[in-house]
Amino acid sequence: MVSKNNYQFYQQKHADGKQRWGLRKLSVGVASVLLGTTFMLHSNHAVSADTVSTTTPTDATVQTDSNVADHQGSEVTLRTTADKEETVATTTNAEEKVVATNPKDAMQGQNPTQGQDTTQDKDKQTNANETTQNTTNVDKKDTEVTPTNDAKTPATQNATNVGNEVMPANGVTPLKKFVLAALPVRKAETTTSTDPTTKEASTSLPMSKQDIKLDSQPMLTEIISKPTDNWVYKNLKRYKDSSTAKVKEILQNHTTNDESGRYYFGGVANYNESYHAIYLLARSNNLNDNNLYVTILHTVSKNIQEAVVAPGESKKVEYNGTGGTTFPPIFTNYDGTSVSIDLDGIEKGNNVYGMVVGFAYGFDTGISGDPASMGNGFMTTPMPTKVTTTIHYVDQATGDELAVPKSFEGVAYQKYTITGEAPTIDGYTLKKSPNTTGYISPYKVGESYDFRLDKHVVVKQTVIDAQGLVRVTAYYDGEAINNTTRYLGNIPDVNDHYSFFGPHRKSYTYINQITSTNDGIVYYYAKDGSEDKSEVRVHYIDVTGNKSSLFVPGDGKEVATDKISGKLGETYNYNVNVPTDYNLATNQANTVNGTYTIDHHDEYVYVVKKTSAEKLDPTVKDKTKVDDKTKLTDDEKKEVEANIRKNNPGLPEGTQIAVGDNGDTTINYKDGSQDTITGDKLVEEKKSAEKLDPTVKDKTKVDDPKKLTDDEKKEVEANIRKNNPGLPEGTQIAVGDNGDTTINYKDGSQDTITGDKLVEEKKSAEKLDPTVKDKTKVD
Repeated sequence: MVSKNNYQFYQQKHADGKQRWGLRKLSVGVASVLLGTTFMLHSNHAVSADTVSTTTPTDATVQTDSNVADHQGSEVTLRTTADKEETVATTTNAEEKVVATNPKDAMQGQNPTQGQDTTQDKDKQTNANETTQNTTNVDKKDTEVTPTNDAKTPATQNATNVGNEVMPANGVTPLKKFVLAALPVRKAETTTSTDPTTKEASTSLPMSKQDIKLDSQPMLTEIISKPTDNWVYKNLKRYKDSSTAKVKEILQNHTTNDESGRYYFGGVANYNESYHAIYLLARSNNLNDNNLYVTILHTVSKNIQEAVVAPGESKKVEYNGTGGTTFPPIFTNYDGTSVSIDLDGIEKGNNVYGMVVGFAYGFDTGISGDPASMGNGFMTTPMPTKVTTTIHYVDQATGDELAVPKSFEGVAYQKYTITGEAPTIDGYTLKKSPNTTGYISPYKVGESYDFRLDKHVVVKQTVIDAQGLVRVTAYYDGEAINNTTRYLGNIPDVNDHYSFFGPHRKSYTYINQITSTNDGIVYYYAKDGSEDKSEVRVHYIDVTGNKSSLFVPGDGKEVATDKISGKLGETYNYNVNVPTDYNLATNQANTVNGTYTIDHHDEYVYVVKKTSAEKLDPTVKDKTKVDDKTKLTDDEKKEVEANIRKNNPGLPEGTQIAVGDNGDTTINYKDGSQDTITGDKLVEEKKSAEKLDPTVKDKTKVDDPKKLTDDEKKEVEANIRKNNPGLPEGTQIAVGDNGDTTINYKDGSQDTITGDKLVEEKKSAEKLDPTVKDKTKVD
């Protein structure tokens, strides 16, 4: 199991030798400096190129919040399974006070270095046929977004229901199970679904009156607000004013509130031209259109080239005019969710000028200058896709929804501003509010996303919780790279990065930049009188059959839940209570460790079903008797198998039983497990009396069957031995006066044969031999 706060686990278990990085928090996320490797941007995705600027960011500001409670034993309350509820009477004493710290973003404007890139998994993207986004000219004003939730629509469904999807209140596309794992809705007083397992939040919950404004053209906003301090101006050596004005004109011409408009998400300066070229990357306002729209401005001539690149295609755009480049750009649209620019002929490390990523993810990166462009012939960036983001109003102690969640739609990385006051909730006090401005995160808890490092290497990242814990695995041309699966958090220089080698011993470094999810906008309320309370739900996730040793909640199905509670700031060390018929999964500890906080209410314990061999203990009451226990006959083997099945009626269907010549037996279950039983527990050799059936062909004739003479007894014995040559050595035969005979074998067994089967009385003629002493004389 993995605790959000278990950073020591990550450090010890997944420590890597690593290059030194300087990481800084921006208002939009984390920036990192690694000399001579990759470019890193901020929290949601990073633009990837081949080297970094020599500019060093200033120190980030970290603000520490502390809520330290008195020592108090943690209370364990309830376990819930799909079939029953059972009380768990376990308590754990908290021995230490822990101050919860929350890193706070530093001021925007520090220079983020260029870095890695994320390519979203196309199978995880929002359906392209969904509603398109409306944009307006930013010279007029920001777009005002009407929240999609309706007062008549039930709020989010209970996230702990096994096998059910979490349904957003606004009726948009259902989120997958665990997408709200960090914020489960459990105030389910009204059930409107016909499915008895589906719980929905009470429609009596308060409604928020807040509104959301979206910046419909952030690149244009940036240039208007900073006429001579924007990314275009700073990346030009000549024609700065006229080129900046031309870029502004291009953006204004395409900023419309219908599907004919474009949303510009990337800006790159090509330093390879003596008169730098500007590349503008855009997508259509029509979110059904996944084409990449490229505009190239040649600054000396103000010539403009345009190209449209369909998903799965690449286009090389040649230019032979004044200030033309020796290395023409190749624009690639991978799948409608990520794109790249490749300066044809420039390889990483070449001592030639390349590209600088000046604008990405809705803001000016602050990167410029020759050193930053040197050798950078390749960069990738995601193409923003439609995202539904939800504002939550929750109980800080439990994570329960206290008001109907408020949802709004935009595209990934688009800047939003929340206006209006958070709802007032009877009996609760608002304790912590999110920033009112931010950038829409494309990440959902439980979903997986591709993070492209270069043309070949992609890191698949699966989001575990709203705080940015991820599981990552690196792939080279679609094949997993061995030993590259890790859990990563986002604490700089602690657990947020790792390095690995790809094929050909090329070194790569991945930094986790996911610091938020699209359900991470949360207002926290404290219940009056319970301001220091907190609880954590321990979810047991069945990952049977999963070959990984590092798990995320989406890898399996929840089979049970425990709940522990304590005070904010206290630590918990809970001994897990593994459900019946389950074992802990590979590499899982038997405790859950962490600190009670206002924003972390879920822990995950990964379990696997016990195999049939673990659950069963096949036995037999009576052994099968065989003639020779070292060499069973086929019939005897069948008898052994039948005896096992008779004595173990609970064997699963499809169980195979193989009996060896010596009786050693293997029981193969359908799940692949097996039991073995040695022959000495299943068979025993028959006694001589059981194997033999002594008989005589001809009875011994005696004078008086009721009173055999000694000689007649000897004759009976001899007759038995003659007719039964297989009698074991040492067999004793005792013949009684009436012919009843006991055969005593050396193994202690015996046979008995009645006299009538062994002797018969002689006929008179046989007994008598009439004679006369004197002959009778006759004539």
